[in-house]
Amino acid sequence: MKKTLLSLFLLLGSLSVLAQHNFKPGYIIQQNDTIWGLVDHKGDRLSGSKVNFKKSESASIETFSPLQIEGYGLKEGFKYETRQVATGDSTKTHFFTLLVKGKASLYSFRDKDSKDHFYLLKNDSLQELISYSVSEERQGRKVLVPYHLYRGTLNQAFKDCPAEMAGTRGLPFTQKALINLVVRYNQCSNPASLTYVETPTKSIFTWGIVAGGSTSTLQVKGGPSIQNQDQRLTSSFVPAVGLFVNSTLPWINPKLSLQVELQYTRNQYAKSFSEQVNTFRRDYDLALDLHYVKLPILARYSFPIKKINPFLSAGFINSYAVKFTQELTTTSSNSVQENTSVKKESYMEDFRKYAQSFAVGGGVLFPISSNHQLSVEGRYEKGNGFSKITTIGTTTDQFYFLLGISF
Repeated sequence: MKKTLLSLFLLLGSLSVLAQHNFKPGYIIQQNDTIWGLVDHKGDRLSGSKVNFKKSESASIETFSPLQIEGYGLKEGFKYETRQVATGDSTKTHFFTLLVKGKASLYSFRDKDSKDHFYLLKNDSLQELISYSVSEERQGRKVLVPYHLYRGTLNQAFKDCPAEMAGTRGLPFTQKALINLVVRYNQCSNPASLTYVETPTKSIFTWGIVAGGSTSTLQVKGGPSIQNQDQRLTSSFVPAVGLFVNSTLPWINPKLSLQVELQYTRNQYAKSFSEQVNTFRRDYDLALDLHYVKLPILARYSFPIKKINPFLSAGFINSYAVKFTQELTTTSSNSVQENTSVKKESYMEDFRKYAQSFAVGGGVLFPISSNHQLSVEGRYEKGNGFSKITTIGTTTDQFYFLLGISF
């Protein structure tokens, strides 16, 4: 099982190298000439610094910076224009995302820290719309004071439309609110100038079922006696089933999604071991049967290759033991007196039903119809097990092989 998962991860690594480019129909603007071809869209942060372009599927890839072209865009999707912005004593050139094109144009730019900035262009003057908060001391205590400078900037820019000037009061600093106000201003001041309004990319929700199996290893350490001092137990391959909901996160990155699952797994461990002191011998038989309902919350990043989507995922899992059996049978004997006693007891007196773990994995999505996709996934999970006693560790390592169908 481990060899299979290792092979899958190596395959995904090679696929991710091949899938670094996700070309879609689009264009670049070079010397005021629109050249159509295929554009590689990498998300707002990376798309502001460079663009990969090729004139056809078979053509070689060309990389352009904002200093080389005036802009680019997707046939169905985002548009970018080259703009200069002052940073301190210098001026930098970036690709800005076009949100509204008109007498007043609105742009956004995501910096290297993934912070979004908004800019208003009117009468060839580009102004940043600024909002920030400062911690200040008011009446003897620290409070966070907001400064909405963008409202004053918009108020001054929209003087010829009183209704839109009034609309700046209480205006939220969100992309949707800014787009709506700038659109209304253009419709008031010069309707013919309004040539483009970005249509927000909506999240795509899918749901489905997942089934497969897993193997796991339980490592018990730190206890005072042989049964919980240094024991390693292995569970055989057991079924795992569940439901999932997946949502894309286009405002962060078009290749990123969030997957939430409700999963059932069962782990069965058994081990026999013994100890002998002089004529006294103890034989132990340990049997654990643990039924868990799990809630994995995973971030998934895809590497599209035409219709096939390899992906990597990582996240956290909360688990609850809905049913469990943990029995330790101790058979004590004495070779001199030739008597034997048997005792049954709970393996872990302080059994914790809740467990937490982190998970990493990878797989491939294949389309099997117009509305359904098949996923093949390998996943590794490392958890903290069931011991409440801080000095006794019950670490679990679990490997999954899963098949899923989305609807």
